[in-house]
Amino acid sequence: LYDNKIRKKHIASMVWFYVLREFRGQGAGRQVLAKVIEELKTNPEIEKISLLVVKTQDKATKMYKKAGFSITGTLKKELKIDKKYLDVLVMEKFFNNKHS
Repeated sequence: LYDNKIRKKHIASMVWFYVLREFRGQGAGRQVLAKVIEELKTNPEIEKISLLVVKTQDKATKMYKKAGFSITGTLKKELKIDKKYLDVLVMEKFFNNKHS
């Protein structure tokens, strides 16, 4: 998603994406992520991608790290599913060495 406010036009935020169980382990998530990154790199305004991932999703977190994302924070009790709270990790990837 692109924020239409001038002060955040340099950031693209990835909203949750989910790989169906029958397609897991086949590289579908990596392919989607690579395509998103490739597409965003063509936009000269985008300097950073941010995303959220449930803390317990170790495979997804590992995939994002392999793609160059780093964990920059934790949102405690961000989700509540069936009366159970889940923490969410904030992850970011910077383009063109524009990380300050």
